[in-house]
Amino acid sequence: MRCSAVAEGGAPGTPIARAGLAALLLALAVGVQAAQRPANPAVGAGLVCISGAGLVCLDAADLSPRWRALEGAHTLEPVIADGVVLVGGGAGLHAFAAADGRPLWQWRGQGLVFSPMVAGGTAYAADRHGRLRALDLATGAPRWQRRLDGWSYPPALVGGRLVTGGQAGVVRALDPADGRTLWRRDAGQELVYRPVAAGGRAVLTTFAGRVLAYEPDGTLAWAARDPVPSFSPAVAGPLLLFGGMDGHLRARRVDDGAAAWELVAAGQLAVPARYHAASAQAALIDGDDRALVVDAPAGRLLVRQSVPGRGLGSPVYRSGTGWIVFSRHDGTIAHHRVSEP
Repeated sequence: MRCSAVAEGGAPGTPIARAGLAALLLALAVGVQAAQRPANPAVGAGLVCISGAGLVCLDAADLSPRWRALEGAHTLEPVIADGVVLVGGGAGLHAFAAADGRPLWQWRGQGLVFSPMVAGGTAYAADRHGRLRALDLATGAPRWQRRLDGWSYPPALVGGRLVTGGQAGVVRALDPADGRTLWRRDAGQELVYRPVAAGGRAVLTTFAGRVLAYEPDGTLAWAARDPVPSFSPAVAGPLLLFGGMDGHLRARRVDDGAAAWELVAAGQLAVPARYHAASAQAALIDGDDRALVVDAPAGRLLVRQSVPGRGLGSPVYRSGTGWIVFSRHDGTIAHHRVSEP
Protein backbone atom coordinates (compact mmCIF):
# COMPACT_ATOMS: atom_id res chain seq x y z
CA MET A 1 0.00 0.00 0.00
CA ARG A 2 1.67 3.23 -1.18
CA CYS A 3 1.04 6.71 0.07
CA SER A 4 2.85 9.98 -0.53
CA ALA A 5 3.61 11.65 2.78
CA VAL A 6 3.02 15.32 3.44
CA ALA A 7 5.80 16.99 5.41
CA GLU A 8 5.00 19.40 8.22
CA GLY A 9 4.84 22.86 6.73
CA GLY A 10 4.23 21.46 3.24
CA ALA A 11 0.98 21.33 1.32
CA PRO A 12 -1.38 19.29 3.48
CA GLY A 13 -4.03 17.29 1.78
CA THR A 14 -2.21 16.84 -1.54
CA PRO A 15 -1.77 13.03 -1.16
CA ILE A 16 -3.93 10.22 -2.18
CA ALA A 17 -7.52 11.19 -2.67
CA ARG A 18 -8.82 14.67 -2.25
CA ALA A 19 -11.83 14.77 -4.49
CA GLY A 20 -13.98 17.67 -3.34
CA LEU A 21 -17.23 15.78 -2.97
CA ALA A 22 -15.61 12.83 -1.19
CA ALA A 23 -13.86 15.15 1.25
CA LEU A 24 -17.07 17.03 1.95
CA LEU A 25 -19.00 13.82 2.60
CA LEU A 26 -16.25 12.56 4.89
CA ALA A 27 -16.22 15.79 6.88
CA LEU A 28 -20.01 15.70 7.25
CA ALA A 29 -19.94 12.06 8.34
CA VAL A 30 -17.25 12.69 10.93
CA GLY A 31 -19.11 15.71 12.21
CA VAL A 32 -22.27 13.75 13.07
CA GLN A 33 -20.96 10.31 14.01
CA ALA A 34 -19.60 9.57 17.44
CA ALA A 35 -15.99 8.49 17.59
CA GLN A 36 -15.00 5.00 18.68
CA ARG A 37 -11.89 4.97 20.86
CA PRO A 38 -9.64 2.05 21.74
CA ALA A 39 -10.18 0.38 25.09
CA ASN A 40 -8.90 -2.79 26.68
CA PRO A 41 -11.07 -4.78 26.75
CA ALA A 42 -13.16 -3.33 23.91
CA VAL A 43 -16.86 -4.14 24.04
CA GLY A 44 -19.16 -4.14 20.99
CA ALA A 45 -20.63 -6.20 18.16
CA GLY A 46 -21.55 -8.89 20.67
CA LEU A 47 -17.90 -9.28 21.66
CA VAL A 48 -15.49 -8.55 24.46
CA CYS A 49 -12.05 -8.24 22.84
CA ILE A 50 -8.98 -8.39 25.07
CA SER A 51 -5.46 -7.45 24.05
CA GLY A 52 -2.40 -8.89 25.73
CA ALA A 53 0.30 -10.72 23.75
CA GLY A 54 -2.26 -11.10 20.99
CA LEU A 55 -5.99 -10.54 20.62
CA VAL A 56 -8.75 -12.74 22.06
CA CYS A 57 -12.42 -12.02 21.38
CA LEU A 58 -15.08 -13.57 23.63
CA ASP A 59 -18.84 -13.84 23.25
CA ALA A 60 -20.28 -10.93 25.23
CA ALA A 61 -23.19 -13.04 26.49
CA ASP A 62 -21.35 -15.92 28.14
CA LEU A 63 -17.65 -14.97 27.73
CA SER A 64 -16.92 -18.11 25.76
CA PRO A 65 -14.06 -17.82 23.20
CA ARG A 66 -15.12 -16.75 19.70
CA TRP A 67 -11.81 -16.21 17.92
CA ARG A 68 -8.22 -15.13 18.47
CA ALA A 69 -5.46 -13.55 16.38
CA LEU A 70 -1.85 -12.38 16.51
CA GLU A 71 -1.06 -14.78 19.32
CA GLY A 72 2.19 -13.83 21.08
CA ALA A 73 2.47 -10.48 19.30
CA HIS A 74 2.84 -7.10 21.00
CA THR A 75 -0.70 -5.71 20.77
CA LEU A 76 -2.32 -2.55 22.13
CA GLU A 77 -5.93 -1.66 22.95
CA PRO A 78 -8.53 -2.90 20.45
CA VAL A 79 -11.33 -0.80 18.97
CA ILE A 80 -14.61 -2.17 17.61
CA ALA A 81 -16.53 -0.18 14.99
CA ASP A 82 -19.04 -1.08 12.26
CA GLY A 83 -18.37 -4.81 12.44
CA VAL A 84 -14.60 -4.41 12.36
CA VAL A 85 -12.10 -5.06 15.16
CA LEU A 86 -8.84 -3.13 14.89
CA VAL A 87 -5.72 -3.50 16.98
CA GLY A 88 -2.35 -1.81 16.71
CA GLY A 89 1.01 -2.94 17.96
CA GLY A 90 4.52 -3.88 17.03
CA ALA A 91 3.43 -5.67 13.86
CA GLY A 92 1.36 -2.75 12.57
CA LEU A 93 -2.36 -2.09 12.50
CA HIS A 94 -4.61 -5.10 11.82
CA ALA A 95 -8.32 -5.16 10.93
CA PHE A 96 -10.49 -8.24 11.46
CA ALA A 97 -14.13 -9.07 10.78
CA ALA A 98 -15.88 -8.97 14.14
CA ALA A 99 -18.12 -11.92 13.28
CA ASP A 100 -15.41 -14.52 12.72
CA GLY A 101 -11.97 -12.91 13.07
CA ARG A 102 -11.28 -13.07 9.34
CA PRO A 103 -8.34 -10.76 8.45
CA LEU A 104 -9.52 -7.80 6.38
CA TRP A 105 -6.48 -5.57 5.91
CA GLN A 106 -3.24 -4.41 7.49
CA TRP A 107 -1.11 -1.27 7.65
CA ARG A 108 2.43 -2.09 8.71
CA GLY A 109 3.52 1.48 9.33
CA GLN A 110 7.03 2.05 10.61
CA GLY A 111 7.69 0.56 14.01
CA LEU A 112 4.89 0.55 16.55
CA VAL A 113 1.45 1.55 15.24
CA PHE A 114 -0.99 2.85 17.86
CA SER A 115 -4.58 1.60 17.80
CA PRO A 116 -6.72 4.16 15.98
CA MET A 117 -9.66 6.38 16.69
CA VAL A 118 -12.56 5.60 14.33
CA ALA A 119 -15.24 8.02 13.10
CA GLY A 120 -17.29 8.40 9.94
CA GLY A 121 -16.08 5.10 8.48
CA THR A 122 -12.45 6.21 8.79
CA ALA A 123 -9.71 4.93 11.07
CA TYR A 124 -7.16 7.57 12.11
CA ALA A 125 -3.93 5.76 13.04
CA ALA A 126 -0.42 6.92 13.84
CA ASP A 127 2.97 5.23 14.07
CA ARG A 128 6.16 5.90 16.02
CA HIS A 129 7.77 7.57 13.01
CA GLY A 130 5.39 10.52 12.95
CA ARG A 131 2.99 9.32 10.29
CA LEU A 132 -0.71 9.97 10.91
CA ARG A 133 -2.87 8.23 8.34
CA ALA A 134 -6.59 8.24 7.58
CA LEU A 135 -7.70 4.80 6.38
CA ASP A 136 -11.00 3.56 5.01
CA LEU A 137 -12.38 1.34 7.76
CA ALA A 138 -13.78 -1.31 5.42
CA THR A 139 -10.84 -1.67 3.03
CA GLY A 140 -7.81 -0.06 4.63
CA ALA A 141 -7.39 2.19 1.60
CA PRO A 142 -5.55 5.40 2.58
CA ARG A 143 -7.46 8.66 2.31
CA TRP A 144 -4.61 10.96 3.34
CA GLN A 145 -1.40 10.98 5.33
CA ARG A 146 0.57 13.55 7.31
CA ARG A 147 4.14 13.33 8.55
CA LEU A 148 4.52 15.24 11.79
CA ASP A 149 7.46 16.34 13.93
CA GLY A 150 8.28 13.26 15.98
CA TRP A 151 5.75 10.56 16.68
CA SER A 152 2.19 11.55 17.52
CA TYR A 153 -0.68 9.67 19.09
CA PRO A 154 -3.97 8.98 17.30
CA PRO A 155 -6.30 11.96 17.67
CA ALA A 156 -9.39 12.80 19.64
CA LEU A 157 -12.39 14.08 17.67
CA VAL A 158 -13.49 17.42 19.13
CA GLY A 159 -15.92 19.78 17.42
CA GLY A 160 -15.29 18.19 14.04
CA ARG A 161 -11.52 18.52 14.43
CA LEU A 162 -8.85 15.89 14.99
CA VAL A 163 -6.70 16.95 17.94
CA THR A 164 -3.37 15.16 18.31
CA GLY A 165 0.06 15.53 19.86
CA GLY A 166 3.03 13.50 20.98
CA GLN A 167 6.80 13.62 21.14
CA ALA A 168 7.34 17.22 20.02
CA GLY A 169 5.10 18.70 22.73
CA VAL A 170 2.97 20.37 20.07
CA VAL A 171 -0.82 20.02 19.96
CA ARG A 172 -2.41 20.19 16.52
CA ALA A 173 -5.95 20.27 15.21
CA LEU A 174 -6.34 18.72 11.76
CA ASP A 175 -9.18 18.71 9.26
CA PRO A 176 -10.65 15.16 9.15
CA ALA A 177 -11.26 15.45 5.40
CA ASP A 178 -7.69 16.08 4.24
CA GLY A 179 -5.37 16.34 7.26
CA ARG A 180 -4.52 20.01 6.86
CA THR A 181 -3.54 21.86 10.03
CA LEU A 182 -6.24 24.11 11.47
CA TRP A 183 -4.26 25.25 14.51
CA ARG A 184 -1.24 24.31 16.61
CA ARG A 185 -0.27 25.07 20.21
CA ASP A 186 2.83 24.46 22.33
CA ALA A 187 2.09 22.12 25.25
CA GLY A 188 5.57 22.66 26.68
CA GLN A 189 6.45 18.97 27.01
CA GLU A 190 5.93 15.57 25.41
CA LEU A 191 2.45 14.11 25.83
CA VAL A 192 2.12 11.08 28.09
CA TYR A 193 -0.54 9.41 25.91
CA ARG A 194 -3.38 10.17 23.53
CA PRO A 195 -5.71 13.19 23.92
CA VAL A 196 -9.24 12.45 25.17
CA ALA A 197 -12.49 14.18 24.15
CA ALA A 198 -14.41 15.38 27.22
CA GLY A 199 -17.06 18.07 27.59
CA GLY A 200 -16.55 19.21 24.00
CA ARG A 201 -12.82 19.74 24.57
CA ALA A 202 -9.58 17.86 24.04
CA VAL A 203 -7.88 16.96 27.33
CA LEU A 204 -4.27 15.82 27.45
CA THR A 205 -1.42 15.31 29.89
CA THR A 206 2.31 15.97 29.58
CA PHE A 207 5.43 14.56 31.20
CA ALA A 208 5.80 17.87 33.04
CA GLY A 209 2.66 16.98 35.02
CA ARG A 210 0.50 19.49 33.15
CA VAL A 211 -3.14 18.80 32.35
CA LEU A 212 -4.48 20.89 29.45
CA ALA A 213 -7.97 21.27 28.00
CA TYR A 214 -8.38 22.87 24.56
CA GLU A 215 -11.53 24.18 22.93
CA PRO A 216 -12.18 23.08 19.32
CA ASP A 217 -10.84 26.45 18.09
CA GLY A 218 -7.55 26.01 19.96
CA THR A 219 -8.36 28.25 22.92
CA LEU A 220 -6.92 26.91 26.17
CA ALA A 221 -10.03 26.31 28.30
CA TRP A 222 -8.13 25.45 31.47
CA ALA A 223 -4.79 24.17 32.70
CA ALA A 224 -3.71 22.36 35.86
CA ARG A 225 -0.61 20.68 37.18
CA ASP A 226 -0.19 17.44 39.12
CA PRO A 227 2.90 16.53 41.19
CA VAL A 228 3.68 13.63 38.80
CA PRO A 229 2.70 12.87 35.20
CA SER A 230 -0.65 11.22 34.66
CA PHE A 231 -1.90 9.02 31.86
CA SER A 232 -4.87 9.87 29.63
CA PRO A 233 -7.99 10.33 31.74
CA ALA A 234 -11.23 8.38 31.88
CA VAL A 235 -14.43 10.41 31.62
CA ALA A 236 -16.72 9.71 34.61
CA GLY A 237 -19.77 11.92 34.14
CA PRO A 238 -18.76 15.43 35.24
CA LEU A 239 -15.32 14.24 36.33
CA LEU A 240 -12.05 13.23 34.72
CA LEU A 241 -10.12 10.44 36.42
CA PHE A 242 -6.34 10.61 36.03
CA GLY A 243 -4.14 7.65 36.90
CA GLY A 244 -0.79 8.89 38.13
CA MET A 245 2.65 7.37 37.83
CA ASP A 246 2.76 7.51 41.65
CA GLY A 247 -0.25 5.20 42.06
CA HIS A 248 -2.68 8.00 42.92
CA LEU A 249 -6.05 8.34 41.22
CA ARG A 250 -6.95 12.03 40.90
CA ALA A 251 -10.34 13.43 39.91
CA ARG A 252 -10.82 16.80 38.26
CA ARG A 253 -13.97 18.51 37.09
CA VAL A 254 -14.52 18.41 33.35
CA ASP A 255 -15.79 21.98 33.16
CA ASP A 256 -12.92 23.85 34.83
CA GLY A 257 -10.21 21.31 35.79
CA ALA A 258 -10.61 21.95 39.52
CA ALA A 259 -9.44 19.12 41.77
CA ALA A 260 -12.33 17.06 43.17
CA TRP A 261 -10.64 14.26 45.15
CA GLU A 262 -7.56 12.05 45.31
CA LEU A 263 -7.27 8.37 46.17
CA VAL A 264 -4.11 6.38 46.91
CA ALA A 265 -4.17 3.10 44.99
CA ALA A 266 -0.88 1.22 44.99
CA GLY A 267 1.01 0.40 41.81
CA GLN A 268 1.26 2.75 38.83
CA LEU A 269 -2.10 3.49 37.17
CA ALA A 270 -1.17 3.23 33.51
CA VAL A 271 -4.53 1.84 32.31
CA PRO A 272 -7.56 4.16 32.44
CA ALA A 273 -10.47 3.47 34.74
CA ARG A 274 -13.80 2.40 33.26
CA TYR A 275 -16.95 4.22 34.32
CA HIS A 276 -20.42 2.73 34.77
CA ALA A 277 -22.96 5.57 34.77
CA ALA A 278 -25.91 3.69 36.28
CA SER A 279 -23.98 2.81 39.44
CA ALA A 280 -21.76 5.92 39.34
CA GLN A 281 -18.83 3.59 39.92
CA ALA A 282 -15.40 3.52 38.30
CA ALA A 283 -13.13 0.48 38.29
CA LEU A 284 -9.50 -0.04 37.36
CA ILE A 285 -6.52 -2.37 37.81
CA ASP A 286 -3.34 -0.96 39.30
CA GLY A 287 0.26 -1.92 38.59
CA ASP A 288 0.23 -4.42 41.46
CA ASP A 289 -2.61 -6.38 39.83
CA ARG A 290 -5.31 -5.25 42.20
CA ALA A 291 -8.83 -4.38 41.08
CA LEU A 292 -10.28 -1.24 42.62
CA VAL A 293 -13.90 -0.09 42.54
CA VAL A 294 -14.52 3.53 43.44
CA ASP A 295 -17.60 5.62 44.15
CA ALA A 296 -16.79 8.13 41.40
CA PRO A 297 -18.63 11.23 42.68
CA ALA A 298 -17.18 10.92 46.18
CA GLY A 299 -13.82 9.28 45.52
CA ARG A 300 -14.56 6.61 48.12
CA LEU A 301 -12.86 3.24 47.69
CA LEU A 302 -15.47 0.47 47.69
CA VAL A 303 -13.42 -2.62 46.78
CA ARG A 304 -9.74 -3.51 46.60
CA GLN A 305 -9.19 -7.08 45.40
CA SER A 306 -6.16 -8.99 44.13
CA VAL A 307 -6.38 -10.28 40.56
CA PRO A 308 -5.21 -13.87 39.98
CA GLY A 309 -2.49 -13.75 37.35
CA ARG A 310 -1.51 -10.67 35.36
CA GLY A 311 -4.35 -8.16 35.04
CA LEU A 312 -5.35 -7.17 31.51
CA GLY A 313 -6.82 -3.77 30.81
CA SER A 314 -9.69 -2.32 32.82
CA PRO A 315 -12.60 -4.11 34.53
CA VAL A 316 -15.85 -4.42 32.58
CA TYR A 317 -19.34 -4.00 34.06
CA ARG A 318 -21.84 -6.69 33.04
CA SER A 319 -25.52 -6.43 33.87
CA GLY A 320 -26.49 -9.02 36.46
CA THR A 321 -22.87 -9.82 37.25
CA GLY A 322 -21.24 -6.55 38.17
CA TRP A 323 -17.57 -5.81 37.60
CA ILE A 324 -15.37 -8.51 36.13
CA VAL A 325 -11.65 -8.44 35.47
CA PHE A 326 -9.55 -10.32 32.95
CA SER A 327 -6.11 -11.74 33.56
CA ARG A 328 -3.50 -13.91 31.91
CA HIS A 329 -1.99 -16.86 33.77
CA ASP A 330 0.24 -19.50 32.16
CA GLY A 331 -0.76 -18.23 28.72
CA THR A 332 -4.50 -18.53 29.36
CA ILE A 333 -6.93 -15.62 29.65
CA ALA A 334 -9.42 -15.94 32.49
CA HIS A 335 -12.12 -13.72 33.95
CA HIS A 336 -12.97 -13.14 37.60
CA ARG A 337 -15.85 -11.44 39.34
CA VAL A 338 -15.01 -8.50 41.56
CA SER A 339 -16.56 -8.70 45.03
CA GLU A 340 -19.72 -6.65 45.58
CA PRO A 341 -19.15 -3.34 47.36
